[in-house]
Amino acid sequence: MIHWHRPVVLVYRGAVAFPEGYLNRLLAVCGRNSAATGTCVYWRAPDGSSCIGMGTAVDTTVSGDQRFAHVKQVIADYPAHSATDEPTTLGSDVAAKWFVGGAFAVQSRRAPWLSWSDARAILPEFLFEQTADGRQTLTCQVVVAQGDTEANLATMLRGFERRLRMLVEQAERVDGAVVDATNSTMGSSTTATTAMPGATSTNAALPTPVSPPDESRAFLTAVADTAADIRAGKYTKAVLARRAVVNRAVNMTVDRVVPRLEAQNRETFVFAVRADEEWFVGASPERLVQLSGGEVAVDCLAGTTARSTDAAVDEQLGAELLASTKDREEHHVVVRWVTENLAGLVDDLELRTAPTLKKLRNVQHLWTAVRGLVRQGMTVLDLVDRLHPTPAVAGRPREVALEVIAEREQMDRGWYAGPIGWVDSRGDGEFAVALRSALFTDTDVHLYAGAGIMGDSKPESEWRETALKLRAMQAAIAPHGETVEATFEEAVAESVATAVDGSARGERANQAAPHTRARDDQ
Repeated sequence: MIHWHRPVVLVYRGAVAFPEGYLNRLLAVCGRNSAATGTCVYWRAPDGSSCIGMGTAVDTTVSGDQRFAHVKQVIADYPAHSATDEPTTLGSDVAAKWFVGGAFAVQSRRAPWLSWSDARAILPEFLFEQTADGRQTLTCQVVVAQGDTEANLATMLRGFERRLRMLVEQAERVDGAVVDATNSTMGSSTTATTAMPGATSTNAALPTPVSPPDESRAFLTAVADTAADIRAGKYTKAVLARRAVVNRAVNMTVDRVVPRLEAQNRETFVFAVRADEEWFVGASPERLVQLSGGEVAVDCLAGTTARSTDAAVDEQLGAELLASTKDREEHHVVVRWVTENLAGLVDDLELRTAPTLKKLRNVQHLWTAVRGLVRQGMTVLDLVDRLHPTPAVAGRPREVALEVIAEREQMDRGWYAGPIGWVDSRGDGEFAVALRSALFTDTDVHLYAGAGIMGDSKPESEWRETALKLRAMQAAIAPHGETVEATFEEAVAESVATAVDGSARGERANQAAPHTRARDDQ
């Protein structure tokens, strides 16, 4: 008989074959039976690789400014080994896969984010994965606690097998219509996944999110006051966000929303994670950082303009963005900030001298890829801790911008614009910035979007810019069967009309200032 002297993660990993849409079936099981499935987290990268983690091997929440250092220590406390046929023998070191997410800022949480901590680290029991080239694996991660015996382990494994069998059986019972939700929703119109703001249509409009009146007025006033501060030279930029709320319909379920996000935003990171009975879901275009085999990759997105269904107009919009002195300067500031903050952690940095365009469904951004080699002993969590939050989601100088956000945003951002991703036991991993995201509660869906405020920003224009960014999630939560080509003006006219009421002071303060494009990716 053996006794384990410290917690160990035993990793069972093997090739499997599951049918198309199976991960979505499992997501449906998670959404419908939280008590039986335990922890649930979903992740899909822009290259098409995807995975879903279910069950709870370890689920740890941490708080405070050292949250990512604490998460790093938690993972180190659970060394991972491959399982062997002989339970008394540990196999070689392997990379168990953890999912990690965190709030934009460390603070006391406010509604609707009361169930969400400053940071959370999840080691799922079961991990179903599919690579970009179609290879499929099932990984089982079993935590053997300190003091456990060989007999205890045998009992644990029997329970483990029962839970896995139950998940498989429940997935097989999921209605096939759920798995095909993407095709049936989007198939009624070939333009549904490509329509841009300004395209006219007679089809059903998107669900119209309504911002709480107090928050709406506060956002517009904050834009005016922040622009005035910047013109006075108090700081350079602050990113202000706002919230919009949609009543949650019965068909706004995670297993329907996630496939729509994937179909409509193929070049993004799609994620979903559950806390109690709530879900945080999004489709972010921005990678915060990736670490793989010592190689570091960071995406700098700053500078934004719209898309058009007219190819010539779309190309012209992109050309104007590339030629914009102000947008190029703002982009350069972000790139410079990223490279400076990687100093000491990353060597041999490589990047283009000029940005290129990254075209998304509704918007296009200036984009610069930064690459380098990580120094020995550093993990992706060290890089996350150093980089978050970037000027694209906070502002500059960063500490001043964070104070402005805390003072003027009449809400808790929660996990919106925070880091979310995965890390393995060796320290490799990938994180996105949680943009184009929403919190699903029992009764409502809370959507979030932000805009970078400069000295020439105008409140109503920034409101419209954030409305444009809300479209990704609006389209995903559209009632089943509706198309999503409603015009931009139709989608936001009522909200703007309501919000500008009481904001005359903000408009007057900015009346003389010309408006320029948004300069960040929120």
